[in-house]
Amino acid sequence: ILAQAASREARSAFRKRRSSIASRSSSQADMSDFTIRTRKFKQNPLLGRKQFVLDIIHPGMANVSKKDLATKLASMYKVHD
Repeated sequence: ILAQAASREARSAFRKRRSSIASRSSSQADMSDFTIRTRKFKQNPLLGRKQFVLDIIHPGMANVSKKDLATKLASMYKVHD
């Protein structure tokens, strides 16, 4: 009886996780769903810009839009462009 109750709870927890993942859509995804890491950072004074390589980690999303990337980078480096 105890094993049946534990397996029932495990199944219900699995269903809740699966339904929460399935209910998440790209329109509901906000900027906190992905992480940006920069590496090989250098400043280019001739062109007046910062250059770096981006590592984008987005475990719950298929892809990240360029608009979301641009807004998050602008807020990280305090750029208004």
